[in-house]
Amino acid sequence: MIRHIPVTLVVFRLAVGPTLIALALTNCRGLIFLPFLIAGTLSDIFDGIIARKLNIDTPALRRADSLADVIYYVCVLITACLVNQPTVRAGLPIIAAVIALEILCIAVSLIKFSTMPATHSYLAKAYGLVLVTVFIALITFDVSSPLWLYALLAAALIVDIEVILIMLISKRPPIDVKSILFVNKTP
Repeated sequence: MIRHIPVTLVVFRLAVGPTLIALALTNCRGLIFLPFLIAGTLSDIFDGIIARKLNIDTPALRRADSLADVIYYVCVLITACLVNQPTVRAGLPIIAAVIALEILCIAVSLIKFSTMPATHSYLAKAYGLVLVTVFIALITFDVSSPLWLYALLAAALIVDIEVILIMLISKRPPIDVKSILFVNKTP
């Protein structure tokens, strides 16, 4: 039973995304989003930790985790569009650049390895915290400053450049590579 916790957390994150959209569509605003955003992020953090502790962190699970992340954050972005339209509209070029960087990472992985990326580097983990912080600001607190989006773009640039370099240097699909310094050194 305990061995199912990581998969359950991945599925939970997939359920949280549409829940956020549903709340936004029913005109919910403010702090109601906070527990869902935090729970989605915590599920992302702990699925991998628990899988490693249970020694069940398979490449398939790591890729499912990465795919769940993409779906979850697309739902979170849609929620931000519904809840904070003026800020999202004003920051559309920045958001488009962040999305383009993510698509580029996926494309590099698909072209080179025919599979979704699952690097899970330290910088990518930090990027997850930047993402949730920016989305909490936009969705929960209705922040309108574009500085939040510029911070997101800066983080995306740093992380996605590292992830792309990891994939370009790697001899096999990189899974759970701590940083570019560890490429081809992990089992």
